[in-house]
Amino acid sequence: MENVEKVKRDNRAISDEFFERFKPEGDLHPFVKLVKEYEDELELCFRGNEGSVRIYRNGHQAFKITKTGNIAVSFSIARYCEDWENLLDKLAEFSFKVDIDNIKEKIRKGDTIYIGRAGKPLSFEALKKLYDDIIIPMFTQYFSVQEKAEAIDYFKLAARKENTGRNPAKKLEKKRQQEIYSRLKNTKSGYFLHDMEFQQPHSNRMEMKKDKNNNKPDMLGGYFNDFGVPERLVLVEVKCTKTSVNDKKSGLDKHISCMENYAGCEEHIRARRREAFEIIKQYAELELRGLSKEFAASYDEDFYKTHFENMPVESLIILTDEAVGCFDNTNRMYKLLEDKILDATEYEYEIYSKEL
Repeated sequence: MENVEKVKRDNRAISDEFFERFKPEGDLHPFVKLVKEYEDELELCFRGNEGSVRIYRNGHQAFKITKTGNIAVSFSIARYCEDWENLLDKLAEFSFKVDIDNIKEKIRKGDTIYIGRAGKPLSFEALKKLYDDIIIPMFTQYFSVQEKAEAIDYFKLAARKENTGRNPAKKLEKKRQQEIYSRLKNTKSGYFLHDMEFQQPHSNRMEMKKDKNNNKPDMLGGYFNDFGVPERLVLVEVKCTKTSVNDKKSGLDKHISCMENYAGCEEHIRARRREAFEIIKQYAELELRGLSKEFAASYDEDFYKTHFENMPVESLIILTDEAVGCFDNTNRMYKLLEDKILDATEYEYEIYSKEL
C-alpha cells in the first residue's frame, strides 16, 4: 500500500518509511514497547500529516516523535513541581537540549515549553527510565492538584509573579477522553476508536476560518458488526461538565452542528475513510490497541473498496460526570444507547448516537 507523505496531505496515518522505524527491527520500536508495557496509561496516536507520532497520558502529550527521530516532551506540565529545575537536569542527562535561560524566558512570558532531543534514538531501557523518573512524576503532580482550590505555580514563583497561587485548570475532560479511547477498541459488535484530538489540516488560519465544514471532534472511530466488519465511520464528542455542554462558543450545540456539516462534506469524509483504513492497519501491524498482525492481513485494497470507501457516518455524543442529563435532544433525533459499552463503574455516563 503506497502512502506518500506530503506536508499538507489530509491523512494522519504515517508514511511507510516512518512506519518501518516503529516495527520490532526499527530504531523507534522502544516507544511501541513502552506503550504496551504501560497500556493502562499510555496511548500512541499517528500524526502523519505533520510527520510525527504522539504518545498521550491523561489526554496530554507525554512524547512527540518526529520522522527525523527527534523527541520532544512538554515541560509546561511541570509547573506544579517544586523540583522542576532538578527535572531539567535529569532531562539533560538523557541528552535533551536544556537551555535554562531560554526556558526561564518562556516561563516569564507564559509560553508553552517544549524540550527536544536529537541524535541516536533511546534504547527501551533508557526510555523506560526517562518515563519512570521524569514523565510520571510531572504528570502525577500536575493531576494531583486538580481538585484543590489553589496550588503553588512554581513557574510563576520563578518569574517573580506577585500571586504565585493558581486555581488549577480542571482537566477532567481530557482525562475522560483518553479513558474512553482506551476502552473503545472493539472490532466485533462494537466501536473501535483510532484517533484523538483530530484537527482538519488547513494551509493557514484564513483558510481554516473560511472552511464552513471545519470540525474538531474529540475522537474518530468506526462501528464494527457481529462479523468484525466495519460498517460506519464515527465522529465522537465528549462532554463532562454542565459548563462545557452549555458554552455558546464551544458547547454541545456548536459541536453537533459542526459534526453534521462535516459529515456533509464528501471531500473531508472521503479522506477520513481512507485514513481510518490505514491507521487501523498500522495499529494492527504494530499489535497495538488489542489488534494483531493477522487482523492486518485482510486489510488490502479490495477490503477498503468493499467496506470503507462508501461507509456512512455516525456521530456519538458521550456525556459523563455532571454532564449526564444535560443534553436537550428535542428535535435532534439522537438515540440513547442502552448498552453500557464503556463498562465504566467510576463515573456515570450517557451515549447518544445518530447516523448523519
